[in-house]
Amino acid sequence: MSNPARRSPSGPPIPIDGLLSDEVDNVSSVPGSSLTIALDALLNRQVRYLDVNDDPLALWNFADTLNAVRGPNITTTTGEWGFTSIYPGVRALMVNVGARLSAPVTSSIILTGAMSAEMIVQFNSFPIAWICGVGGTVGSASAADNVTWSTVFNPAGVPRNLTTAWETGSGSAVSFATSSAPGAAALPPVHNIMSIGFSRASNGVVQPYFNGRVLGGPSGVLTLPTNGSNGAFSIGGQIGAVATQSFALMSVALYNRARPASEWLASYNRSMGHGLGFIVG
Repeated sequence: MSNPARRSPSGPPIPIDGLLSDEVDNVSSVPGSSLTIALDALLNRQVRYLDVNDDPLALWNFADTLNAVRGPNITTTTGEWGFTSIYPGVRALMVNVGARLSAPVTSSIILTGAMSAEMIVQFNSFPIAWICGVGGTVGSASAADNVTWSTVFNPAGVPRNLTTAWETGSGSAVSFATSSAPGAAALPPVHNIMSIGFSRASNGVVQPYFNGRVLGGPSGVLTLPTNGSNGAFSIGGQIGAVATQSFALMSVALYNRARPASEWLASYNRSMGHGLGFIVG
């Protein structure tokens, strides 16, 4: 016989493996019988890979593999890279300075309109360039090589900001960075596991996200990318370039729509929340 579920005195119910805390028995009174869902969750605290719950267009989970869960496999590599444990029992892709990993050109992920990109990453040094994105050869004057989306972690400084960038016309750069003004919302120092990314609406408005919450305010209306038909998904640098920072990348999920804030929060709770703590509301 188990005790009835009860509300936590500290606040509203929290999600635990698909249930709310008020729906979970607190303890079992019989030693050796089945543990409660709550205890199972507490004993199995770890960061989890991004999932397909929100139907991503492409998904890469780097659990000792370069193969995609959805989308193109990574088939071309240069420089130093390997796999490491980003969290006990959870593997990730380690990318060193001078490395780049890329997939073949795939039209379905060359996104010039509404889209979202989410990733779980841990930085090892002060990054100054490309984490991942889709584009052709760097520095090309051809519109076919335009970047259609990318995520950049800017140089060391406080507040540390997050940038997304792409190209329109023939290599004309468009970007949006979160604020670097004193007191602005910022990314944490390196060596922290974090969920980062952005949503881009069909009118070109960008909203960055960090650990399930908006990171600063949205951009204004930006000119959307054009062409980019040579675009390939790459990590560490655009085609023809290489990483200028070292980092561990655990998951990347790509969507062909602007995800609402509720999805970002739910995705964080399903992945990061199991290791770092859930966010309620």
